[in-house]
Amino acid sequence: LDVQAFLAKAMDPPRESAVDGALRTLTEVQAISPDGRLTPLGHHLSRLPVDPHVGKMLIYASIFRCLDPVLTIAACCSYKSPFVGGVER
Repeated sequence: LDVQAFLAKAMDPPRESAVDGALRTLTEVQAISPDGRLTPLGHHLSRLPVDPHVGKMLIYASIFRCLDPVLTIAACCSYKSPFVGGVER
């Protein structure tokens, strides 16, 4: 299955560079295999509404039974400071 060809059929398709970046990230965290198939880790990450890097951190923290401190780290990693990006109001 060619992801880019599939997404190109969408009503408002994403830019090719955005798809390439997403696939590169998913390969980096081992959520997809080199041939483009979803890995077992990828199946679990697909159910988490967080960035793939943070999701992988949470899954591994759960496996290694150190979830409480890692939840704090994940929250800090997911937080965007209003002083960096400004306020859009």
